Amino acid sequence: MSEIVGKMKKSIKFALRQPGQAVASVINRLTVEPDVFDNKLGIVVIIKNEGPYIEEWVRYHLLVGADIIYIYDNESTDNTRQILEPYISSGKVVYKYFPGIAMQLPAYNDALRRYKNSCKYIAFIDADEFLFPLNEGESVANIVSSILDVEPKAGGLAVNWRMFGSSFHEEKPITSRNQLR
Repeated sequence: MSEIVGKMKKSIKFALRQPGQAVASVINRLTVEPDVFDNKLGIVVIIKNEGPYIEEWVRYHLLVGADIIYIYDNESTDNTRQILEPYISSGKVVYKYFPGIAMQLPAYNDALRRYKNSCKYIAFIDADEFLFPLNEGESVANIVSSILDVEPKAGGLAVNWRMFGSSFHEEKPITSRNQLR
């Protein structure tokens, strides 16, 4: 386990102080942490018109260890709901229509309020971001757990990102068209 933690320290910084104001008020209202959670890792994302990419994004994150994905739809007009229907029906995606302007922080706060006792860990990422394990076969949920379970004072993880570009190609999907720069 210390080997995993050592590797991860290179690309993940511990957030040892209290999370940002947007989540602090919700976290402070926690009274009792459940002994058992329904899910180890949930992912929250707010989207708008990500129809061409969202199924791939969902499938990818389920493959690398997310147990459930909470999707907040900010007024999509591209059949996003219909694209996600098989995942909603299976219980792997929870879909919430979330209209309005500048709704990212309200969506995150809503997700924390609703799902704080359903998942041991919750990741907040964008639909163009992919959590990527360093080694084949690793689970993102197990990586997060291996770090946070041994760092009880950590309020969360900050994950470094790498920029990928299209190399001037227009083919889809994202994971096959983007190249590391």
